[in-house]
Amino acid sequence: RCCMSLELNMLLTFRTTYRVMAADQALAAAGIVRGLTPTPATIKSPCGLSLRARGMDWPNIQKCLAARQLEVEARYGLTDAGGWQAI
Repeated sequence: RCCMSLELNMLLTFRTTYRVMAADQALAAAGIVRGLTPTPATIKSPCGLSLRARGMDWPNIQKCLAARQLEVEARYGLTDAGGWQAI
């Protein structure tokens, strides 16, 4: 989809590559729109991969990941300037 990156206005970081990949698989199985992306250089995280998702899906994402004991390290929202701000 051409505009998917505009919809994915939330960034989730995880402590390990295993966790981000497991989260991606869990969210895919739940039908949640998401995408893997390199963690931006402006964000400090031990893992070089992050997940982008729609902010409006956060409650469902929380439930899905909690059911699989997958902890999000941090959550960021996309700013009007195109950067990321902790939320």
